[in-house]
Amino acid sequence: MATLRKSILINFVQNYGIIVLQFIASIILARLLSPADMGIYSVAATLISLAQVVRDFGVGQYIIQESSLTNNRIRSAFTISVISSVILAATSASLCNIAADFYREPGVRNVMLVLSVNFLLVPFGQITAAHLQRDMKFGALATAKIGSAIIHFGTSISLAYFGFSYMSLAYASLAGALSNTMITNFYRPKNLPWSMGFSDIRRVINFGSFSVLSNLANALARGVADLVVGRMINMHAVGLFSRANGLIEIFNQGVMNALWAVALPHFSQAVRDGEDLKNDFLKSTCLITGIAWPFFGVLAILAEPLVIILYGNKWIDCVPLVKWICLYFFIIAPFYLFGSILTAIGEVKKVMWIEICSLPVQFSIYIFASKSGDIAYVAMSGVFYSIVKAIIIYYVLRRHLLFKNVEFLSSLIQSFGAAVFTILCLSIIYLTDIPKEINSFQLILVGGFVATIGWLAGIYLTKHPIGIELVTLIGKRK
Repeated sequence: MATLRKSILINFVQNYGIIVLQFIASIILARLLSPADMGIYSVAATLISLAQVVRDFGVGQYIIQESSLTNNRIRSAFTISVISSVILAATSASLCNIAADFYREPGVRNVMLVLSVNFLLVPFGQITAAHLQRDMKFGALATAKIGSAIIHFGTSISLAYFGFSYMSLAYASLAGALSNTMITNFYRPKNLPWSMGFSDIRRVINFGSFSVLSNLANALARGVADLVVGRMINMHAVGLFSRANGLIEIFNQGVMNALWAVALPHFSQAVRDGEDLKNDFLKSTCLITGIAWPFFGVLAILAEPLVIILYGNKWIDCVPLVKWICLYFFIIAPFYLFGSILTAIGEVKKVMWIEICSLPVQFSIYIFASKSGDIAYVAMSGVFYSIVKAIIIYYVLRRHLLFKNVEFLSSLIQSFGAAVFTILCLSIIYLTDIPKEINSFQLILVGGFVATIGWLAGIYLTKHPIGIELVTLIGKRK
């Protein structure tokens, strides 16, 4: 447990460092780039992201969860990674003209060409990173991620300032990927082989095929809105949707990325040790929703002043989108770790089917909503989709982990109480004349302070497990 807490703490520190950089970058870039610039990059990046999940053919996840990892299996994994990366780089580059014609925007082609180069770097960093993650060496990984974030930050701001428009983000992505690969390999274990091999390649492919399909479907699900809106409405609307999602990414970057990085190695180790994952799942669900639900509630209430301060008045139209997207993630938050849980117990195939089967539903909903020409309806329709997906995931998890409905609800009741108390405390501000008397920046400071006090009070009153974790953390620092 001490190792787990230390790993999560390292990832929290890493992610919040990256968030600070991204916050500053988003504020500056929102003033250097237009919504259309953001939209062009978002569409191209979404198309590339569909290939990025295939780039190592699930090799990273395979190395982390493999119960008996040998040098021959590492060589076979490296071989698969090299082959898939080269194929994807060539395929992405060859399809960029088709994508540009489809979206009637030549900028999509230029961004895709640059981002395609990233694939060639994958085999030389992913194997090392996965091995470090398997061994829970998150300090080394944090150094690489923070270093690459700094490079990405400096490159994007500098090039945007000198007029590179949407291409500044593409070049920054390439610079960040290159620096991440170089720093990661500085910590590469000496006994980790560089050579290629084929002896256990079938074993890697058997796992990787299901992992790739599930990751591909998941990436497509995250980018459906951008792809549909870009085609059926316009790039300006995509830019607004992208900025709205950017605020939500505060939580994913600051909290969930730290937990996702640790979850699969932790659950996989628990399975190797013969432990029951039911209690782990219920406790992690309680801890995640104890942070996520109050966060999304506060973000929805403070959406307008946050958008004005961070992005400026020209982005004010994305405020309604933020509120609907917050509700989407509020519903899906209890199931954030479902993929890690199922993969750890050897059910990566189930993850694949959940992601694939939910895609047609999501596409249909977004296409129908986009016909209205109103981006707000697209965001609103996402809430309905989140309900459908949450129900499917719930029943699959209950079948494999064998928890009862009352046990699951019990894991959420304290989080719900803490969220309600936090939101009520913040809402008191809006029942007074305070919002009329102060500017957006002051409202964020006052609202953030009141929400934090309300959250801590809610944690205490509901006797939420997060309180125990905070006391333990503070006690150890002393």
